[in-house]
Parts: sequence; C-alpha cells; structure tokens
Amino acid sequence: NETMAEKILCQIRLQEYGYPDLETVAKNLNVSARTLRRKLASEGTSFQAIVSEALKEKAINLLVETNLSVEKIAEQIGYSDTANFYHAFKRWTGKTPSEYR
Repeated sequence: NETMAEKILCQIRLQEYGYPDLETVAKNLNVSARTLRRKLASEGTSFQAIVSEALKEKAINLLVETNLSVEKIAEQIGYSDTANFYHAFKRWTGKTPSEYR
C-alpha cells in the first residue's frame, strides 16, 4: 500500500515544469490540505521535504540525461533564479550542477 508521501511524489514527478502546490495535491488526492499535512507528519515527512526530494531527482536526471544548460534545468524544475538553483543543488548533493555533471 502506497504511503501518502509516495502518492505525492508520483504527482510531482508527473509535472513537466515546476511542481504543484500543497492545496492542488490535496485536492487531487481528495483530502484537505490539513489532513494531508497531518498524514505526512505521521509518516515523518513534510510536503516541502517531498518537493525538495522530487526536484533534486529531476535536476540530477536532467543534468545526467540531457545537454540542457544549467539555466534551462533550473527553469524547468521551477527556479526563476539560477543562483537559487545552484544553492539548492549544492545543499542536495554537496556539488555544483557543473561539478555533478
């Protein structure tokens, strides 16, 4: 049986650009935002942690599988500022996107 976190991760992975917000995901899963937060807390995670994990996966995948520029990858996963993407990526992996590639 899928956890709530897994269901959310699937929804986020289906987004081509950026990611859905908590309210949209809750509505798609037929629960209130409050219930969704509570279920995630009981699973020991949060919506933001799941989003962060999904963005990390997507960024790594795009870096490894494509020749897209770092700017394009940042844009595709929902960062309007490339510098913020660099900081997030370094936090996730300990490396800059270029070093990782």
